[in-house]
Amino acid sequence: MALSITRLGLTEPFELQLSKGELSGHAAYYKFGSIASQGTTEAIINSAGYLPAYQTAAGVAKISSGSINDAAAGTGCRTVLITGLNDTFAVISETITMNGQTEVNTVNSYLRITNIEPQTFGAGGVSDGIIYAGTGTVTTGVPATVYLRCAAGAAAVADLGAYAAVVVDTELYLTSLNVTATVSSNTATLLLKSRALTSTTWTDLYTFVTTTNNSAYVVFPIPFKLVAGTEYAVTSDASATTISASAIVSGVLITG
Repeated sequence: MALSITRLGLTEPFELQLSKGELSGHAAYYKFGSIASQGTTEAIINSAGYLPAYQTAAGVAKISSGSINDAAAGTGCRTVLITGLNDTFAVISETITMNGQTEVNTVNSYLRITNIEPQTFGAGGVSDGIIYAGTGTVTTGVPATVYLRCAAGAAAVADLGAYAAVVVDTELYLTSLNVTATVSSNTATLLLKSRALTSTTWTDLYTFVTTTNNSAYVVFPIPFKLVAGTEYAVTSDASATTISASAIVSGVLITG
């Protein structure tokens, strides 16, 4: 542990001061993601198992469902809370009244949509179909380009897993990564990578490749710094048959 001076003038480990809340604007950061079955298409390590298509400029999003029952008077999800970032990387949100497989446009323009949270329900008590946020032509409730989706039947938030976008007036320092892959006679590649929110190009920060059931825990001697307007993701893919994978990301979040 690194040592630093406390507010009482004593020398204590930085990590202990962080846990005690003695460092103004500093908070411990942990993010977990897992995927039960991952094939040859790269995906962010989360329960949904896909790599969202993210826009490079803020714009209106289309919200829809794969089921006609997710509608204002339907038996499924009736309203959802959409949360994301605007073009200044500030957090914005709004409530959308669902219209089944027909899209409803957001009022806000989003650079990233980071959360879809079902809010109210009909008699079924949960969403009846997958709820999507995206753009382009919507076919039976599915937009041509998907930004984020929330699993059917889940009265909970969309699972982003091992991913985060850094908001305004915030810096994220990634200090360690723990990844695990269950491999069946093929190669698994797990990647920690980052990019600017307005970029389409990822930079690989750490790569873990295995041909057996294996895990890796790495502490970065010099933390990876992510400033406001950037994002990171931990992704996985397999060379042939499916794998399962998990990732735990740790760090320090500094605001102000």
